[in-house]
Parts: sequence; structure tokens; C-alpha cells
Amino acid sequence: MEKYSPDKIQSIQLTLDRLNHDLAVKEKMLINLLEKSPAGILITDLSGRLKYINSRAHEFLGPDDIETADKLFTQFTESGDSYRIDIINTDENEPGTAKLETAQIEWENSPALLFWIQNISEQENISRALIEATRKIEKSRKDRARLIFMAKRDPLTGLPNRVMFKEELKKAMKRANRQDLSIGFFIIDLDDFKLVNDTLGHNAGDELLRQVAERMSVCIREVDTLARIGGDEFFIFLENLSTPENASVVAGRIISKLSEPFIIKGREARIGSSIGICLYPDDGDNPEALVRKADIAMYQAKASGKNRYCFFTHDMDKKIQEKVTLSNQIHYALKNNEFYLLYQPQVDIKSGKIVGVEALIRWKNPERGIIPPDIFIPILEETGLINDVGKWVLKEACLTSKKWCELGLPNIIMSINFSPLQFHEKEIDRFVKNTVKETGIDTSFLEIEITEGLFMDDNTQMYDAIQKIHDMGISIVMDDFGTGFSSLSYLKRFPVDGLKIDRVFVNGILSDAGDKALVSAITGMAIGLNLNRIVAEGVEDKNQLPVLRQMGCDSFQGYLFSRPVSSDKIIEFLKMNSSVDESDKHPLKDGKRILLVEDNPVNSKLTETQLLKKGYLIDTAVNGHECVESYNCNDYELILMDIHMPEMNGYEAAVKIREIEKKNWINNGRNKHSRIPIIGLSAYMDDEFLEKSYQSGIDDFLLKPVKIDELNSMIEKWMGRDE
Repeated sequence: MEKYSPDKIQSIQLTLDRLNHDLAVKEKMLINLLEKSPAGILITDLSGRLKYINSRAHEFLGPDDIETADKLFTQFTESGDSYRIDIINTDENEPGTAKLETAQIEWENSPALLFWIQNISEQENISRALIEATRKIEKSRKDRARLIFMAKRDPLTGLPNRVMFKEELKKAMKRANRQDLSIGFFIIDLDDFKLVNDTLGHNAGDELLRQVAERMSVCIREVDTLARIGGDEFFIFLENLSTPENASVVAGRIISKLSEPFIIKGREARIGSSIGICLYPDDGDNPEALVRKADIAMYQAKASGKNRYCFFTHDMDKKIQEKVTLSNQIHYALKNNEFYLLYQPQVDIKSGKIVGVEALIRWKNPERGIIPPDIFIPILEETGLINDVGKWVLKEACLTSKKWCELGLPNIIMSINFSPLQFHEKEIDRFVKNTVKETGIDTSFLEIEITEGLFMDDNTQMYDAIQKIHDMGISIVMDDFGTGFSSLSYLKRFPVDGLKIDRVFVNGILSDAGDKALVSAITGMAIGLNLNRIVAEGVEDKNQLPVLRQMGCDSFQGYLFSRPVSSDKIIEFLKMNSSVDESDKHPLKDGKRILLVEDNPVNSKLTETQLLKKGYLIDTAVNGHECVESYNCNDYELILMDIHMPEMNGYEAAVKIREIEKKNWINNGRNKHSRIPIIGLSAYMDDEFLEKSYQSGIDDFLLKPVKIDELNSMIEKWMGRDE
């Protein structure tokens, strides 16, 4: 052991004395600071026993409360939670509040708790101060807990909301990644919920949503999550999916459960559910992608008839992207003159003459070509452009009708479709009135077509507009009758002048007794209500005409007479109306329809004009491709085909047609008597021509330029061979 010299020991002692002196000075300074503090300060060890109390605290507490304070802080610290202390010994008559704060410190080299009380009156005791502070803290805790609950829960159903659902979904994705399993993501939208809300009231709607939540909860496992996102939309994710079939089972269970009747306020209510399903990670690797894909699938389920489920496919996504592109392009279509009108004739069944046309809008997109109306019209309605485009259609059709009159052609009805959304625009009737005045059209030959669904919208403005339009002398016709609500009360209450029987029923009148009975009932009702016009849509078979005539239909439209055509083509038809002798064989009596295939526009026009005068129905094509396409879409009695054409020539087109006929014979049981005659037209004929013609299936030949008498004889020969 090392020994220190006396000098060394004395030096060490002096150092210790100096340190003790410094420590005593600092302790005195600290005590002076604590004693002079305006706050009452108490220091306890971690078990709550008092280690120090300053003068201000003595003044607050008094000698009788020192022991109470000792016990109080022991309870305070032993609880382990400073917010749960419960003090009851207080005088409720003494007003005043205090602020209690605490912090963990070291005191005398040991852990301790420092308490200080501020802004306390001399009349109050420490118990009162602590009670007030505790009450405020407890209220704050409850408020915070309530806010947390409201932030992550749906207040109506108690289910997780979007925020909580997304948090839980992200956690589930991590678990799925670790276990190499899938997650099924559902979006459920209630069908016909609005009807319940509107008829029974919003309180009933809320009760229905609560019951829906309860029913869906029993369809899933505890590990799965159900959330209400808003309105009548719910989200679900299913964990640990091994196959998509598992998701199908749950979706079917939900649809079945929600299809059962609900009892709301003692009344029965029924709804359905449309469910869109996608899978993680196959269809998306983040919540946003899954929501988008499931939403697409859900709308597909609704479009397919509602109350069903549908899995997302990439083909759906492609269609949505195309729709988005078209939605962007359609905004410029009207400005860029990409819309145009075609007109489909409406023909009097008795006389066979054209009595009207339906104006039909078409869109020629510069990038994609002709866009079908069933694709772009819904986009017009969704984007709100239907009002501007509808006004353009009305004005363009009226101007065309006026032009026909100025050419001295017979007056015929111009029928124009109106979307239900157009009647929601203010003063639509005024625009119609101004258009009539500006174009000078005779309103007795103007007709507005509306759908049955329009009358289900209880809108006074709409009713007023229809009545005002009718008062101008414009006829109102109900389109596609029989496919919507078909309420007879609407026909009686509102100014409806006629109706059009939907093609769905017309197509079946020769083969389906039910369709025939429905068409008969519709026409009988229309006659009983004294409606002026009964038009059969989609007539394609000449044998339908006598049946429709017997039932009471006065006119028809369809491919039997003509597909939608240009204004110039209608002019030709109308000229034929006034030039054909009534004693001539009318095309509608025999249904003689000819396809003329000619690439030379002059030859085509001359031949077509001569055939129209003889009463035939003529379609034209300019090459073999158009010929085959027309043949696929229509029924013809005969084809007149130019042999030498660019692209696909007459030989090649004839071969294609015979191949189609052969397939029809095999698939539909048609016999060889349904073989269509093909007459070849050529400027020269030799042995090679004749051999190739017979090999390709051409039946007969005419030398160009064609003499009209020879052409008529040839047509009569081939058309009459089966009679």
C-alpha cells in the first residue's frame, strides 16, 4: 500500500475542505432559490416520501396538512400514473384553481420527483389544487381518446374509416409479403339504397347502414377488416387468401346476406350489392392501386346487372384508359367539326314511302376513326357536353329538313333524340323555340324522342319544358318503349304523341309468342290512347311487315329498308318517293335488296339511280373489303360486283362470301338454296375471266358499260329463280 507524506495528506485535506465549502455554498444558493420561489415546491423520493418542502409550500399547507401532503404524494407516485389520482377531501365552497406540474430530478444523489404549484390562493389547500388539476387532465384525456376514435372510426357504424382501413391494409400487406400469400380487396356499393333513403327518410337510411354493417361483419373472419368509407360504400380486405375462389365465396355470402329483406321502422326494405374485387399483389402493390382496380370492377358489376360481384381484369383497365382518352378528345370534337349526322328512314308500312327520318349523331375521331354512339354518348352525358352537342344536333337537323323542303321534296318528319340531361338545363324550351324560328322549320314535321326513364325523374322544371315544347306544335314520342318502366300513367298524364317499339321485341315477333303478344299489347294500348304514331324499330325481315301492319303499326325503320345514311342519300330516296309509279312493284312488297360493288363513282351512281327507279333497295360498296363487311351485316337478294377493283378485287370478295355461306350452312343448318346470286361486271370477258369467275363462285356476268335493260333482265332472272 502506498504511503503518503504528511505534506501530501495536508494537501489532500485542503482540497476536500475547499470542495465541501463550494458544495455548501452551491447548496445554500439552491436552497435560497427554492425558498424565494413564488411557487410552492415539494420534493419526494420515487416512493412519495417528502424529502424537502420550501417555505411557500409551508404557507400553503400549514402544519396540519404536512402529514396529508406526505400521504397524498405517496398515493400520487404509487399509482404509476399522475393522471389517475383521485382526491375527494375538498371544500367545494372554496373557489379558485391551480396549476400542478411535475418533473423527475435527482435530489441528494437519488432519483426524486419535483412538484410545484402556481397561482394558488392562500385560502386554498393543496388538495383543492390537485383535484382541479386532475379533473382538467382527465377531461383532456377523454377528449383526446374521443378525437382519436372519431379520427379512425365511422361514427354511424363504429367500423374503421378510410384512415384506419388504410393503416391496417398496409400492415396486412407486410404480413402477406412475409407469408407469400394474397389479399382480397373488396369495394361494396349498395344497389337501390337511394330509393330507401328517399322513401323512408335519412334516419331509416342510417339504420339500414348499421344493419348492413352488422350483416357483413358476420360474413368475414376476425382477421379480416371491414370499413365504411362513406355514403353507401364499404371496403373489405381478406387476409391469407390461397386462391381467388376464397374471395368468391365471401362475395357470394355477402350478396346473399344483403339480398334478404331488412326491417326498418316496421317496414320491409330490400337492397342489393355490387362488389368489385381485386387481389394483392397481382392487381396492385399499394392501397391506391387496389382501390382504383376494385372500383373499376365494381362499376363493371353494376353495368352487368347489379347485385353481383366482378373480379378486376386488365382488359377492364384498358377500356377505362381508352375511355379517359376519348373523354379528353371529345371536348374538342364539336369545335373541330368531328360530329356529323346520318338519317335513318322511317317508312309507312302500307304505302312503302318514307314518312320520316331519325337524326343520328356520329363521331369521326381523327385518330381512331368512327366511334360507336353507345361509347361516346355516355361520355357526353358524364362530361356535361351533351347539352352543347344536343343543341348542335337540333340545329343541324332542322337546317337539313329546311334544305329538303327548299329542294321541293315531300315534307317528312324529322325525329331528334333528346337526352334526359338536356331537360335539366334551364330554358331548354326557349332554345328549341329560338332554333325553330332561326331555321324556319315547320314544327308539325318536327319530333322529339325521349326515353321512358325521363318520366321517373320527379322534376317540375322538366315537365314544364316538355309541355312548352309540345305547345309549339312539336310532337313528343317515347323511344324504346317496353324496355324501361313502361308506366301507362305517364302516357296518359304527359303530352306523348307516339311511341317506338324497341327492336328487342320486334326481332322476336316471328319466333317468340311472348314477344308477339307484347308488341300486340303495346300497339293496342297506343291505339286506345289515340297516339298518332306507332313505329317499329329494328325491322330486318320482310316477313315482319304484314304482322306489324296487322297489329296496327303505321311505320317502321330498320335495315330492311336502309341503314342510317347521309342527307344526300335521303334526297335520292325522297325523289324516288315522288317518281315511283304506285303500280310498279314496290320493294317493300318483295323486300328486294341489292348490294352494288363498284369503285368508279360515276358508274356506281348511274347504276344505283336506275335501280332505285325500279324500286329496289340499294346499298353500295367501293371495294371487296366493304362488300364482305356489308354482306356480314345485312341480308341481300343479289350482289352486283365489279371484278377489277383495287385492294380486294371481285374474285377475292366472291371467295370470301362463299366461305361465309359455307359456315352458315354448317352452323345454322341453312341449305344451299340460300346461296346469294353474284353477278360479275367487267369491261372484257375471255376464257381466263370465265374460269376464274366460276372458280371464285360468281354466278353470271354482264359486260360494261352495262345496259339497263340487260341489267334488269339479269336481276329478274336470278331473283325469281326460287319463286
